[in-house]
Amino acid sequence: MIFNFDNIYDVLHDYDLLNLPRFFGNPSQVEIRDLDHLIYLMNKYNGKFPLYISHNSFKGSYVNYGQVFFDFDGKHLEDGLEKALRDARSLCRKFQDYDKNISFSGQGFHVIIKVHPSFVKIDEMRGRIRAFQEKIKNELHLETIDTKVAEPKRLMRIPLSQYVWNDGTGYKAENRYCIPISED
Repeated sequence: MIFNFDNIYDVLHDYDLLNLPRFFGNPSQVEIRDLDHLIYLMNKYNGKFPLYISHNSFKGSYVNYGQVFFDFDGKHLEDGLEKALRDARSLCRKFQDYDKNISFSGQGFHVIIKVHPSFVKIDEMRGRIRAFQEKIKNELHLETIDTKVAEPKRLMRIPLSQYVWNDGTGYKAENRYCIPISED
């Protein structure tokens, strides 16, 4: 699948992913400084390698922190996908007055809550984010939230990208995509 520039531009804009520079790639990462480079890499690697991008932009040891990333993964639980959906909805209700973006990742959900952006030191934010996620997890009884993602420049799958995984012998593409969805 080749990304349509108009289509992907709108999605990247909706997810606030156009504020560059950002980290791109998984496991090795490169710094993306302009949209043309990002679109080039997305078209070149979609369906061949996993496409990941940081959900906040950065400047060295500082992050322009404007979004909090939550990962709900139900693949290891009985009725996991239904529980992940329930947990993601519960989080969205908790933050109903905030702008947010939600994606179905194929095995769970990604929720991005938009916050007032500010430049923060990466190392100082990790503990705060983890404590915040743990508080929300306990308060809402979230079973599927992955609190290991408490990272201000956390990588996330690029919306509309094809799922690709490494089976130990090489990368394999599956016929599923990271799909933006509504809260409903």
